[in-house]
Amino acid sequence: MASNFHIQKPYVLATLPTPLQRSETPGKCTVGVVFGQRPGPQKRTRRSELAIGIDGDAANLYDVPASRLITSYPIPPQYFFTCAPCSIRWKANNDEIVRYTYATTEETQTSKRRVTLFKDVVEKAGVTTSTSSFVALKADSEVVYLTTTPISTPTSASAAIAAAPEQPTFDLLAVIEDGSIICFDRETLAEKWRVSSSAYLLGPSSTAKQDCIVESAQTVPATEVIEGFFQGKSDLLASLFNQKVAKDSFDPDVLVLITSSHGQRELIVLAIHDSPAPQSLGSSQGRIFQVSTAILPTPSEAAAGPVSYQVHVASGSIQELRGNNVYTYRVEDGAPRLSYTLPVPNASSFLRLSDTSVLTATPSSLSIYNPGYRSVQASTPLDLSSDAAPAAKTDDSSAPYQLITYFPRLEVALGICGSSLFAAQLEAPKSRKRKRRTEGLLIDSIGRGLSHATDEHKWAVPDQTPDIFASYVPGSLSETYWRNWTEDTAKADEFLKAKDIPAFEELITSKLGVNISTTKPANGVPEPEADAMDVDDTAAPAEASSQVDRRWVLFAITRLFALENTDGLSKPKLSCQLPGSLVADYLISAGYLSVSNVKSAFSAEAREIHEVDAVLAEQIPELIASLDPTLELLVEYLSSTKPGAIELLASIRLIMRSLDLVQDPTKLSQKLIGFGEPTEAPTDSTADDEALGKLEADLEVTEYHLLDDSSTRARGLTVAFDLLGSCSPVSTVQAIRRLFRPEETLSLIHVLRVELVKGGWTARYLDTSLPGEGEAEQEEPPPDGSIRLIADLLCRCIDSVGSGGWMINDALLARTGDHLDSADFLAGLKLEVSAALEGIQEAVYLRGLLTETVKYAGTPATLLRRKPQTFAADSQETRMLPLGLGSKQRVSATKVIGGGEIVTRSKREIGHLVSQRVGAYSLERIVV
Repeated sequence: MASNFHIQKPYVLATLPTPLQRSETPGKCTVGVVFGQRPGPQKRTRRSELAIGIDGDAANLYDVPASRLITSYPIPPQYFFTCAPCSIRWKANNDEIVRYTYATTEETQTSKRRVTLFKDVVEKAGVTTSTSSFVALKADSEVVYLTTTPISTPTSASAAIAAAPEQPTFDLLAVIEDGSIICFDRETLAEKWRVSSSAYLLGPSSTAKQDCIVESAQTVPATEVIEGFFQGKSDLLASLFNQKVAKDSFDPDVLVLITSSHGQRELIVLAIHDSPAPQSLGSSQGRIFQVSTAILPTPSEAAAGPVSYQVHVASGSIQELRGNNVYTYRVEDGAPRLSYTLPVPNASSFLRLSDTSVLTATPSSLSIYNPGYRSVQASTPLDLSSDAAPAAKTDDSSAPYQLITYFPRLEVALGICGSSLFAAQLEAPKSRKRKRRTEGLLIDSIGRGLSHATDEHKWAVPDQTPDIFASYVPGSLSETYWRNWTEDTAKADEFLKAKDIPAFEELITSKLGVNISTTKPANGVPEPEADAMDVDDTAAPAEASSQVDRRWVLFAITRLFALENTDGLSKPKLSCQLPGSLVADYLISAGYLSVSNVKSAFSAEAREIHEVDAVLAEQIPELIASLDPTLELLVEYLSSTKPGAIELLASIRLIMRSLDLVQDPTKLSQKLIGFGEPTEAPTDSTADDEALGKLEADLEVTEYHLLDDSSTRARGLTVAFDLLGSCSPVSTVQAIRRLFRPEETLSLIHVLRVELVKGGWTARYLDTSLPGEGEAEQEEPPPDGSIRLIADLLCRCIDSVGSGGWMINDALLARTGDHLDSADFLAGLKLEVSAALEGIQEAVYLRGLLTETVKYAGTPATLLRRKPQTFAADSQETRMLPLGLGSKQRVSATKVIGGGEIVTRSKREIGHLVSQRVGAYSLERIVV
């Protein structure tokens, strides 16, 4: 299964004060965002902080990464928040920090509404000055949205604004539930202008305008509206402001509203132009410009009840949670259209993570869905009882989980349950290089789809179904398959618990399509060679016998093997729980014990392992070698799977150890090329002969193992070397550095040198010490491509050691008094490679000599097969010409020109025509 989202266990980030009860409804907490802004043309940026309004208590600011309370602004206990507070942090160039926090409250008994400003000034010396002020709000309805909007600077006033760059350039904007929009001064909270809903609502009558209810409001930059809602058509806003809209120069705020009136919903886009120049009350409506108005369709199956919206203007999408469904709309040219319907039973809230991911909260779990493919990407239980404070457990027992916001940089989703602020870490999909990869792929949704509701319409079923659709592929999900799968896995676990291994193996092999045939003699003792596993041809047809349900393969791997990590510091150990099981041997020999299958089987354990692919690739060959010391099973594994560089090199190292070709790291004083010769130089000819005899004996032992065709180890080395040559050089060099010690790398180079000598690549073609005719017939010549493979592997081994490795090896050998080991090793390797190159050059030269002869001999042979023809006899002079000449007619001494006149050719023209008729690589006597 492809990598996907992972949701860590949700935890309580902070415990909030308990909100006081309202007159008719219980108290609640409203959460807003915090922005940061600096002087200059830069737009405000969102900070990783939250502004939380708690009814009857205070407005608190929290730092999410640090999980701490920044500051708290108390309010009277009889007031409650009508909407989420907003806060902006202004940092001037003189390092002075001013924090503006705005909130709208309403008194419980008298329904008096007011707007409050909490201002903190932090000077450069660190002294903080806090002030607060409020004004009465003259409005018949509650404030549903509160934000700050930048003051647009016209060209004429740019010089005046530039003269005082330290002052904030924004005002406070409030959206009333009835559609009215009010702008306040940021410092004094004086009302600057007010616009009623009748200025932009287009209802059939005045009653429709008065009954308008704002369900959602949001301010975004104008450039995002142009790109998301109108596909880059900037003419709409440029004509309203008489100025080009751009990110770096002029980018005013745009207000996006979703309103409802008499069951009809509308998407309204309004441009805000708040200039610093004062205007009269009559011209206040000139601050708002209607950009577009479109009807937001309501699905026919949508249930009545509360609705929550997520508007992402940059991508042009609107999502709403209504009942048990999440509806996704795409806005094109200002008109929304329904795109996806995602069923989410018992969902209380949701958050948009990306275009292809939606996070939902239910009373029991957090889940990530793909609305396009209707699939579940990840899910985790949602239970905060263990982390919540004892006083908050009783208050949060019946409270719903409300998701608040998502910080993409932190990959953290936040929510509120009663008086508990909780967080959940979301791990996005990553590639093997630990980089974030593309989300929302089809491969991530296969096998994770949601069940569709039963359609009342009955589709017509054809009388005859094609044979190709008559049966499901093994592993296809269906109700019957899932019921049988649950029953069979429970039965297999019961067999393991009762230690009934034969019954367990019989069940697993029946699901894998194989048959265990064990023949027993009269005494009842099974013979070792009688145990075999054959494919059961009666269980499935011949064309379907190779199809195996992968779920049963993964299930067998989890029950037969174990991935253990004892102390957490060392590498995890892959072990076999049933070493004598024939099912384990079948999984290995059939190629099912691959890195991807083991990683999928132990997905929970592999998630905590760094570089899990490399660790498993190293562990699997060691596990197979421990199960079968003869390494025959390892050779079958290499032949049946497609191993990578790490698996191949780990297998080569195991085979070399079994052949005693890997040197002991403690015996650094031994020769790097030989097999244990003494460090002291021989003093006489007798000692030289003994040392040479020992070297020849060791070489004969090695060549015996490598030349013996019946040797399993020799066959394993051949298979491993062939597969290693197809791997990329970079991965091979990295794998050698990861797995091999320097002395093991030198031993591998020595094995390749033996293969170079054994193939006869270092022997000359005219060497007199050739084997006899009988020996030459018995030996099979090596393939022509083996020299290229050996040379490639030698280069990779030398690159893996590197120049620094050779220097360190010389330093270690210097302690033993032998300073010529590395030099002798490289010199010997250079001589062998030079001899191989000389042989190749001789072969190329000989091919050049024989090519023309063979080609010329082939031409008459082809002509003889054709019908006999009569040719003119060759002259005596032609026969004396060099080999390769093609007989041609002479160039005539005359030619016919225009008018039929016959003229004599010049000697220059005759020589030119003769030179053009000479073939490539041929000699010809030019007769003029």
